[in-house]
Amino acid sequence: MTAHLSEFRSLIAPILDGLDAHSTVAVSNDHGPLAIFLLDRARHKGCRHVAIDPDAALETMLMYNDLGGALWAENSVEWLNLMEVADAYILDGDHNYHTVLSELRTIRQRAAQWDRPMPLILIHDVIWPYARRDHYRNPEAIPEDNRHAHGAGLGVRMGQPLADAGGFHPGYGAFAIREGGPCNGVLTAIEDFKAETPDLWASVIPTAGGLCCLTDNDTARRIWPHVAAITNDGTLAETEFTRLRKLTESGPHHQRHTA
Repeated sequence: MTAHLSEFRSLIAPILDGLDAHSTVAVSNDHGPLAIFLLDRARHKGCRHVAIDPDAALETMLMYNDLGGALWAENSVEWLNLMEVADAYILDGDHNYHTVLSELRTIRQRAAQWDRPMPLILIHDVIWPYARRDHYRNPEAIPEDNRHAHGAGLGVRMGQPLADAGGFHPGYGAFAIREGGPCNGVLTAIEDFKAETPDLWASVIPTAGGLCCLTDNDTARRIWPHVAAITNDGTLAETEFTRLRKLTESGPHHQRHTA
């Protein structure tokens, strides 16, 4: 099965508390245990958690409202450009280069406009299959010049650069047909953004789809003890490789989205 961001709750909780984060924003269509935790945390601290999901259902939006938060069914980049800067962001939305780089640039621009340091940004799904290959929830929402050739229903396999009729597919959207190359994939977007902003710190936790922690150096020093406790586990990458290999070699071709 696919990995969910909720698997990082035990890491995210102490990081947010260590920063005393009073505002959090999630770009995600996963409204399960982690979302409930973030809503509860915000309510207990007297602050607010906001989520952005262009495909959000009305009942889910009402659930957020009942728990003191807000869920906006809007384009992530457009909405981030309208919001006040948060202390921490969680990006787990559309897994493609154009969207992720646009989200990161918008957060950086808003922080500069508000005369704020670069906030903490946690980006999910930064290793295979999304690291070097775009996936589009709705290909038509991506400008044609920023969209790779793609195929609805095509799956991907580790070690094979071309998508085909087998392998892994999340059950929605479309993968880019070819892996690798410029402007392709979530990790590539992060690397290019970091090249534009060299004073940032980044660390990737190679498990459960991979989580990248991206922030300024001052914040990095504060969260590093929590991140190091996990990244220093030398078995993580090997365990994740085994999970991903099984994902592409066994079970149904299509993995239905369960968020």
